[in-house]
Order: sequence, then structure tokens, then C-alpha cells
Amino acid sequence: MKTNKELQTPTVVAVDFNESKPPRSVAQLDAGVLDQVKVSLEAVLGAADMTVNQLMALREGAVVRLDAALGATVDIRLNQKVIARAEIVTVDENFGVRITEILSAAATN
Repeated sequence: MKTNKELQTPTVVAVDFNESKPPRSVAQLDAGVLDQVKVSLEAVLGAADMTVNQLMALREGAVVRLDAALGATVDIRLNQKVIARAEIVTVDENFGVRITEILSAAATN
């Protein structure tokens, strides 16, 4: 343990936070900086409400009726926010979506 004589006096330095140029915003980044950022895009087909008892009774081969009609448009979500509407299509042996409507910023709020 150090005695009072061994303790050093702290050095105080002034810091100037008023830089000569304004701070940059994310909007000013070069497009290339964000090109490789991954986001989550989801096509929401539909939903179903059920009790826990019904959920626990599900088995392989069970069919769950969704609230979406066949051929209905689906919501496209970007990080959980609806940004577009689309229709389900097939792409080789997979499902895909064809964007039918891009929502405006006002419609997504």
C-alpha cells in the first residue's frame, strides 16, 4: 500500500471539443462503406392464433391454417419494419417474392 508521500499528483489537460470542422453524419458516408452491411429481409406469409394446448398438440405432418389467402400479397420487412408488398413466386425449387409495391416513408411509420 502506498503512503501519501508516494501518491502522485494527477495531471489535468484541457480538451477542446469545438473542432474547426462540423461532425460527419452517417448520411455522408461513401456508399461503398455500407454496401457489405447485412440486414434481415423477411417475407411474412401469414399468422395463426392458437392456444398453448393446440401448439403442444402439433405433430409432423400437421397443417396450420394461416390468415392469408392463396395468392394474397405478403409483407416484406426490413429489420422488422414493413417496407414493401410482394407476391410469392417460385425460383427454381425455392420460393421467392416479386415486389409489387414499395411503401412510402409515411406509410411505414
